[in-house]
Amino acid sequence: GFPAEFAMYINYTKGLRFDESPDYMYLRQLFRILFRTLNHQYDYTFDWTMLKQKSGIALPGPTPQGLNTLALAGQGQGQQEQNASANQAVRAREPLDLI
Repeated sequence: GFPAEFAMYINYTKGLRFDESPDYMYLRQLFRILFRTLNHQYDYTFDWTMLKQKSGIALPGPTPQGLNTLALAGQGQGQQEQNASANQAVRAREPLDLI
């Protein structure tokens, strides 16, 4: 029932020696292609955020969806500046794409 990419991932990791580093670029590309093949959309929703929302724990700061709403509803230069600084704050919290 799983896509072939999962079997490829398991076989690849099983074939690694203990002291051998994985090819993270290959693994990342493997799952990126699968993501696009299945027509998934990146919605900034993760399992751990859904669990926090269900348990009633408030998440700090605006969500990316909330920022889009602010940008659409904003009027005037002051609102645009606030949106720009909020977008920078979200980008600062996102992991860096080093690979």
